[in-house]
Amino acid sequence: MNQTAAIQQLSADEQACAQELRQIGAWLNSSYTSSELQSGQAVGEERQAWLTEAVQRAAGLQRVAANAAEVRTVKQASLTLARQAQVEQWSAAQDAAFGKYVQENRPEFASDAGQARMQKATREYLRRTTGLPDEEITRRWRAGQWRSLGEQRVLLDAVSHDLAKQSMRDLNSKRAYTPPAQPGVYTPRGADSEHSIADLERKMANASSVQQQLKWSTKLTQARRNAGLL
Repeated sequence: MNQTAAIQQLSADEQACAQELRQIGAWLNSSYTSSELQSGQAVGEERQAWLTEAVQRAAGLQRVAANAAEVRTVKQASLTLARQAQVEQWSAAQDAAFGKYVQENRPEFASDAGQARMQKATREYLRRTTGLPDEEITRRWRAGQWRSLGEQRVLLDAVSHDLAKQSMRDLNSKRAYTPPAQPGVYTPRGADSEHSIADLERKMANASSVQQQLKWSTKLTQARRNAGLL
């Protein structure tokens, strides 16, 4: 019998004991007066023998139920720890795979500063899109939610999009409008890239798949580098 089945059996034993205890209590209340039950002394030898046997049986059932409850609690705690260890092991493997993906495909988030920025933005994104408080987000994250490589990649795409939009808003608020370059007029290095950022932002926002988002995200990163924003 595996541990889960053992816990279920212990729970069934507790329920059986509780059911029989209720039956004994109902029989005692219908067969004996309150004074007999309080004193433990019944009128007549046969009634006394039945009362003594019923009380002893009830005491035995209570001991069985208490023992089953104690063992079940210990087994449940052990099973919970085992499951948590499995989740932690799986999560660590998913995190390692995601870290490798970031190193190879999104190096702007690979440094310590980049990781901190991404993690902060991811928490803000989850808070905004799920409506959950930080404590619940942390609890679910530790339980394995949003932790698979695929889910983390989707989160990274969404968070990158949010960060890119924020950078664009910041850029637009800090610089005045630059008219299109005229023929023969000097154009500063990176100006074309700055003008293409908004277009790439729109394409990334309207992408119909993760693959398309990744494509435009890569181009957007390069455009931002050319514009001196990274």
